[in-house]
Amino acid sequence: MERTPSLTEQMRAATRNIHHVSDNLVNLKLLVALTDKQLYGRALMLFYYVYVQLESTIEAYKDYEAFTGLNELLGTIARADSIAMDLQFYLGEDWSNKYQPTKAVRDYINLNLGTVLLYSRHLKKLEEKNPILVLPYCFHMYMAMLAGGTMIKKLVKKSFAPPEGKGLNCFVFDVKSTKALRDTMKANIDALDYDEEIKKLIVAESVHCFKMNNQHAIIDHQDGNVPKDFVQLTDSNARRGCCSASMLQRISQQDDMTLT
Repeated sequence: MERTPSLTEQMRAATRNIHHVSDNLVNLKLLVALTDKQLYGRALMLFYYVYVQLESTIEAYKDYEAFTGLNELLGTIARADSIAMDLQFYLGEDWSNKYQPTKAVRDYINLNLGTVLLYSRHLKKLEEKNPILVLPYCFHMYMAMLAGGTMIKKLVKKSFAPPEGKGLNCFVFDVKSTKALRDTMKANIDALDYDEEIKKLIVAESVHCFKMNNQHAIIDHQDGNVPKDFVQLTDSNARRGCCSASMLQRISQQDDMTLT
């Protein structure tokens, strides 16, 4: 008898295609972001707000069965504070007052810039509807840092050569093995007893997680720092799954990609 896939396996299977699009968007975006310290910082800042909200949700629902396992790991997997430390290096000590999220991020989160409280509009609605629907966002966002962070860390280190303890904190996990941590996270999620209807909702929300992330994976060109044709090229090629060497060379040869 064929084994029924676990919930995390179902989430991964359902998001395989859109995950491929996301990988291409990230790779293409890095070509530009890694040409300038400030531009990279602004790209990193987009996801700071998301991690703040996820960690707030995990803490708020720590006694809720779906989040108990994640809360036990929160001291290790939490990224918001580490990202904030890196943003001080890339954008300056006053980065939170100096920079504001792009429209895509504001659509993702409902941000009150005058307070320390960050609310994700969509995630907040999910909390009110059924907190367990925030679970796939936690799974995909933390797995992304655990699985892909090592490669990106090497690229960032090579591009900016930050001093010891600066600029790379978001990629550092205080564990001997990130794979073991990933396995533990998956095991904690798969150990819960979900009915089929909830599983379907969680899997569907997994796909939506990638859709929302992709909305602001493209660098916002409206401030004039990034050429519009790069944004269009990145978006169209990533969605076709193209990341060829010739295309990457064309992007890297843009004349006005660095901030002044």
